[in-house]
Amino acid sequence: YEATMELPGLSQDDIDVTLTRNGLTVTGEKKDEEEEHNKNYVRRERSYGYFRRTIPLPVDTVDSEKIEAEFDKGVLKITMPKLETAKRQSKRITVKSR
Repeated sequence: YEATMELPGLSQDDIDVTLTRNGLTVTGEKKDEEEEHNKNYVRRERSYGYFRRTIPLPVDTVDSEKIEAEFDKGVLKITMPKLETAKRQSKRITVKSR
């Protein structure tokens, strides 16, 4: 399995990736403060954002020891290899006509 997420404005430290029995959960938090001093005024802006996404996965199909997550230029890519037992569980079904 592979999951890709665009997370502009976040850094690697702002992201948390967790695999549970229910699926893969990605959470993140963005905090930004900006201050501008001028002769007649001071302007301050704060923005804050939190997100949490869970991607459901079939139970016991992912090899949790081999999961890899890469973050590059605002894009998070998570690779989750299947367990060998999960690969063998698939079976092709022949469709018959009447």
